[in-house]
Amino acid sequence: MAGTVGCCLIAAQIDALVYCRPVHVGIENKCMMEVKNEGPDHEAKGRRTNNDYDDDDDKIPISPIDMLEEDELVTSLGFLDWKGILKARVNKKLKEASLATPVPGTLTIGTAKLGLDLARIATALPHVQSMELRYDDREGVGVVVDEGEDPFPLGAPRRQIPKTDLRALLNFRNLKELALHLSMRANICLNGSFPVLYDLRGLQKLELFRQSRFRLDLHALSPNLSNLRHLKCVGGREIVGNLGTLRPLRDTLETLLLTSQQTLTGSIMDIADFSRLRVILLRNCIGVEGDIRDIRPQHFPSLKVMDLMNTSVHGVTIESVADATAIMSTWGRLLMTHPCLEFDEPLLVARLSSSSPDLWRRMGARLQLEMVRAPGNRIGWRWSDHWHTECCDMNWLGPEPQPGENDYDEYIQYRRKIEEGQMNSLFRGFTHPPPTEEEYRELRRRISRSHDF
Repeated sequence: MAGTVGCCLIAAQIDALVYCRPVHVGIENKCMMEVKNEGPDHEAKGRRTNNDYDDDDDKIPISPIDMLEEDELVTSLGFLDWKGILKARVNKKLKEASLATPVPGTLTIGTAKLGLDLARIATALPHVQSMELRYDDREGVGVVVDEGEDPFPLGAPRRQIPKTDLRALLNFRNLKELALHLSMRANICLNGSFPVLYDLRGLQKLELFRQSRFRLDLHALSPNLSNLRHLKCVGGREIVGNLGTLRPLRDTLETLLLTSQQTLTGSIMDIADFSRLRVILLRNCIGVEGDIRDIRPQHFPSLKVMDLMNTSVHGVTIESVADATAIMSTWGRLLMTHPCLEFDEPLLVARLSSSSPDLWRRMGARLQLEMVRAPGNRIGWRWSDHWHTECCDMNWLGPEPQPGENDYDEYIQYRRKIEEGQMNSLFRGFTHPPPTEEEYRELRRRISRSHDF
């Protein structure tokens, strides 16, 4: 504890040195440095920056800090954020210490001069472990494109910014987490392939958000990023490869989030034996196939979250109301054999196909199926409308807990809560099958007539 407190105090001294403000530490109740305020630009004169003392580093009075060993300075600098460490490089000794300092937190860059910033920071802080490159439009540059290899053709002329030299990322030898974000209010994008990302061999987390023209190459990613634990890509233009291409990561991958990827193909069973895979989100990946009936208890042993909506996996889209009982029994077995599976209740698991003969044509709604897990691991399912405003009564799978058994009281309270939530539902009294469109319209007419009186 004493060592930690001491390092925090030293970090405060360094911070005060950079900003030239007084700090009191221990019995030294005096200013570390006095700055004479002369003239209107005294603040600029008093503040120290990276390049103020390149040729005269040893003339800066640093009091006790100058007496510390390099490893002590490295520990102390670790209590500052990356900007603080950069600003603290005011003499030779602190510069050398910064080169060995593991940088805490996430380094976030969001300027138009991204390539220049990366090169400068890589030289000063080679031990950055987490980085976020945020493409925004703060400088008002308008619609621009940062092109990589084999870019996609653009329909309208675009203004192009200087290429981001992502090769500078290779200078961050300890980089473990990288995120490339496109700001919601910007029209800047990464267009094409950027193979340098697959040369970051120590990377454990890669996130790509709203990069609508980015090409993700799983053939290059899987063998090179062998330590990758988390892969997230939201809104990319193209994925080269399929789910089976990820098999080199079967012992490391924990999170797989690939949403709205129209070119992603493969079967969900291609990743069923991934021992550490906890989160699977493949929403809106229409090319992903498979059948949930093929999932066995030994598959997905670490699974906690699964979202397969709007894929081609059998059991996510059903063709008729009559198929619901078999499909939901399969989902129920999946939830019971994977008790660690987490979800916000109710869990939406399937919808009627848009080509189903049971679709409500005139109402413009698609019936859907959702599930709950009651205390005691009892699974229930029910029909609801597309807006989740009307819900049928619950269909329970398995026997009901008996008085005196574990979780019996919690189960009764849980069930009463569900029943109370359906008191005003037009679907109340229906279990399976749900009301037809004509029955629903008749219920609405009755409600309307009762309100008229």
